[in-house]
Amino acid sequence: MGLCKCPKKKVTNQFCFEHRVNVCEHCLVSNHPRCIVKSYLHWLQDSDYNPVCTLCNGSLAEGDVIRLVCYDVFHLACIDKFSQSLPPNTAPAGYTCPNCKNTIFPPEKMVSPVVDQLRHKLSSLQWARAGLGLPVVSCTVSRKTLDKRQDNLQQPQQDHDENKYQRRGAIDWFTRWFRTRVNKPKGQLIDDPNASLKRTMMVFFLVILAFVTIVVIFTRVGRSTANRDPLLDPMSNPNIKVQGDH
Repeated sequence: MGLCKCPKKKVTNQFCFEHRVNVCEHCLVSNHPRCIVKSYLHWLQDSDYNPVCTLCNGSLAEGDVIRLVCYDVFHLACIDKFSQSLPPNTAPAGYTCPNCKNTIFPPEKMVSPVVDQLRHKLSSLQWARAGLGLPVVSCTVSRKTLDKRQDNLQQPQQDHDENKYQRRGAIDWFTRWFRTRVNKPKGQLIDDPNASLKRTMMVFFLVILAFVTIVVIFTRVGRSTANRDPLLDPMSNPNIKVQGDH
């Protein structure tokens, strides 16, 4: 046993094989997250060590790692893959350390820096949430929620309370209608291979309709102007003599 080197100065029997110092749990979290740590007695018996993940034989210096209650360290992705290979009906006690077979999940009332960090990392893994007593989030529900949010972003904005009764102009109404036709939510309708051609025809039809409307408007304006021209009125034009005038 010995004192750790951190400001806590706690008495501990855990020994870092890489740095050859006594470490407490605060040291493990802050300064030795990837180190091989065992008891000092184990160091005296066998000081040899290999800083690799025993599940993949990859270096612990690379990737995100996780330290279990037994202080064994693995890659987080390796523990995730190893645990997912177990049967789906495996009890929480059935998830054990690949090295020493101690349970992966810490006791409910156990509190320590290593345990707090372990719970935090396990909470991000789907299979571990039930063992931690956390609600299990279904991947299907999460996907549906994401799709619903995307659909809501694509749909036109609804009227707010301050302008819900405001009268809409023809251009505003047409813009909203055209947006609902073009920005259809994905997954609700089957993709139409002729959608691009239909949009082109729609735009062409709208251009023709606008042109005809402009022609009709100018024709009516021209007629009304001509009817008000005094030179076109035979009774008002001095150059035109109407029978019966003296």
